[in-house]
Amino acid sequence: MLRHALRSTSERATPGHGVKHGLTFSDDKVTIEIGGNNLQETLRLDLSKKPKQIDIEGGEGPPKGIHELKGDELRLCFDAKRPSECKAAPDVSLFVLKREKR
Repeated sequence: MLRHALRSTSERATPGHGVKHGLTFSDDKVTIEIGGNNLQETLRLDLSKKPKQIDIEGGEGPPKGIHELKGDELRLCFDAKRPSECKAAPDVSLFVLKREKR
């Protein structure tokens, strides 16, 4: 269970427009915001594993992931199978989030 709310908002530059997106973590929930639409999902964490594991339940099945938290930076990696390390690779989604200052 996460003890702190972590929020990241960024704008992805695409030709002609940007898409605002963000993640807000609180307890065992994550709110995913994409282009003004919000989706809330349940998180499952296993901090005893190396690397630390994170699964997001909902949609078409839980993405299997790992995570690293260093200071204000959270790195998330997801794949249909759980990645073994947190880096970009074919079929692996890597997200690097910065804590939003309040």
